[in-house]
Amino acid sequence: MFLNPPQIPISVLPVMSPSHVLRSNNDRTNLLRALTSLGEQSKIEVRSADSTCNPYLAFSLIMRAGLEGIEKRLILGEPSSYDDKLPSSLEEAISYAENSEFVRSILPKDMLTAIIESEKLD
Repeated sequence: MFLNPPQIPISVLPVMSPSHVLRSNNDRTNLLRALTSLGEQSKIEVRSADSTCNPYLAFSLIMRAGLEGIEKRLILGEPSSYDDKLPSSLEEAISYAENSEFVRSILPKDMLTAIIESEKLD
């Protein structure tokens, strides 16, 4: 909902689009691609953001997620060790956003409500 345009039906997304939260070192079909072979300088690619997303919201959420991981000293799991399914419909994405402590901790309540109401109208 924040990284992908809901105006585009799920059925027309490219076959290579991620459908699960999976991480790999090299597979470009996974949601996250972590290049850790660069030594001290690692790189993580978030592969789901669409060019029509609101970059301010997208980067705020992505950066905050990364900072939270650093602050809590979370360990990056093994490749493909995450198997959470991504929302397959706008309704499911809205439900996730409404119930996400993480999203609610970053976006002001009025903003989140306005975004959700806007998405429901589309």
